[in-house]
Amino acid sequence: MTTDNLDSNKLRLLSLLALYTKPAGVENKYDHYIKEYALLSIIYDLIIKGVLDYDYSARLVLWKGAYLFMNISQEALADLELLVEKGYVKRIKFSTRGYLYVVGYSITEKGLDIVRKYPDHMETVKDALKCECGGIMSIVIEDDDAYYVCCDKKIRIGCLSTEDVSYETQPIFI
Repeated sequence: MTTDNLDSNKLRLLSLLALYTKPAGVENKYDHYIKEYALLSIIYDLIIKGVLDYDYSARLVLWKGAYLFMNISQEALADLELLVEKGYVKRIKFSTRGYLYVVGYSITEKGLDIVRKYPDHMETVKDALKCECGGIMSIVIEDDDAYYVCCDKKIRIGCLSTEDVSYETQPIFI
């Protein structure tokens, strides 16, 4: 835990948001947000790569107008909520042209101050999201999945590829 009571996962979530969003005044007078499904897709990828230490499971979501199962971390959503409550992250809800509601997240100045105090977490996140050219990959949401895009390449994230998890249970006799 840090002096700000933020563990590695929360610091890396802030670092992720610092890479893909900006508060007003940093580059121009507007906040830059990342849509929730793009953010959740990257979070899933960072879990798979071992950068974030969260569980995930398939959850039914409305993905580009169709209901699909997406691998989502409820723990990450809870941490995002905590970061919003502490004022490190802003959340906005807006509607699309098709009248669907979308949630977006953006880091705040207060959140950027925290990220600057812990540059090792930012480097870990950057390393996981770097293209072979050295730049941070962009993300696009398509009908069949989310993809990283860089250097004229598309890399499938796989957040819509749910897994069968086998399990076994035994009766408990009292």
